Amino acid sequence: MRYNALMSNNPRFLDLFNHLDESCRERYHLEDRTSSAISFLSAKLAHSSSKKDNDLAEALDAIRQLRNTLVHVEKVDGEELAEVNPKLLTALEEAIRYVENPPKGLEYAIPLNHLFVVGLNETLSNVLKVMMARGFSHVPVIENGTFIGVFSEEVLTSYLMEKGTLNLAADLKMKDFLAFLPIEKHPNERYFFMARGALLEDAREAFSKSKEKTGKRLAMIFFSEHGNSHETILGALVPSALI
Repeated sequence: MRYNALMSNNPRFLDLFNHLDESCRERYHLEDRTSSAISFLSAKLAHSSSKKDNDLAEALDAIRQLRNTLVHVEKVDGEELAEVNPKLLTALEEAIRYVENPPKGLEYAIPLNHLFVVGLNETLSNVLKVMMARGFSHVPVIENGTFIGVFSEEVLTSYLMEKGTLNLAADLKMKDFLAFLPIEKHPNERYFFMARGALLEDAREAFSKSKEKTGKRLAMIFFSEHGNSHETILGALVPSALI
């Protein structure tokens, strides 16, 4: 969208507002013209786990109120009663980008080549050493390109409970935990796959509502081409990356 540099902020503000309104209605299928599409977007952003989204929600609330003032209050001697702050134009442009080109979850994920991944022959001692040193709580296990599952403290606990002992053999390897690694075997944590093009907002919602919907915490989202676990992992997303 291009604007003449000599245009005052107010006409540009109203143009951007109307642009955002129409984009919201199209993106979110809002057919009811009696309700505010900007309010809908603001509420959506306000419930996000991202402070950046929350800040944009606040800006949109102010923008909506200012727009109503500009539209319904008459000019005095042909001049506007208020001049729009350029920061509000920036906020509108940011909101338009959010709606028309929403960020993808994969953009915020840890790429596979930066992900700490182990094979079935990796020793438990080495895995625990890295987990403690780097603060990792979940480690994907991949063997010959095939996703096996995830090693975590929960896996270790399940193993110890089944064995009925707190003693661990010095030579334990990931393959010794094979029965507990598959993602469906974790009793209190969830993991699932999303497609390459999955939206960040859908990933946020999956994390925030997992406990409520399933009783389990969503620990990690993996991305693959079509969201299938047998495909090559492209990256992994953890909740801390979305703060």
